[in-house]
Amino acid sequence: MIDPQQMAASNDDTARMVGSQIYDTEMVGSQIYGIGIDAVDIKRFRGVLTRCPQLAERLYTTAELDYAYKANDPLLRLAARFVAKEAIAKAMGTGIWQLRFANVEVTHQRGHPPSVLLHERAKRIADARGIRKWYLSITHTEIVAMAFVIALHG
Repeated sequence: MIDPQQMAASNDDTARMVGSQIYDTEMVGSQIYGIGIDAVDIKRFRGVLTRCPQLAERLYTTAELDYAYKANDPLLRLAARFVAKEAIAKAMGTGIWQLRFANVEVTHQRGHPPSVLLHERAKRIADARGIRKWYLSITHTEIVAMAFVIALHG
């Protein structure tokens, strides 16, 4: 059996394939603080933003809006980020209104998974709870947007 701690000590990569499992060396010594999942119906979400377009300015950072508006249908990217923010709040054990939507940012770099960047109150709460790392997965279709997140501490 392979000891992940020995592998972490001898491997500079953050993840390594061993047999059929992937060990993330950054997870060694960490514990799951919380998990969160959320989904939204695209048609319903589109209706909300159509009726109240100024809501987008309260929900998203400038970088998130810039990223979304580069797409043919920005609403799909906005919906995916909306559910990611909800899932992040669930993983932290708070309601999103405690964190404020714009203080929870979902960042994107081409060729890399999405990542979480917290600001102001959201960052202070995560720091106080010892949350050090996030694993975030988001997806969308024309019908639904979904997100799953794991918050690690330790």
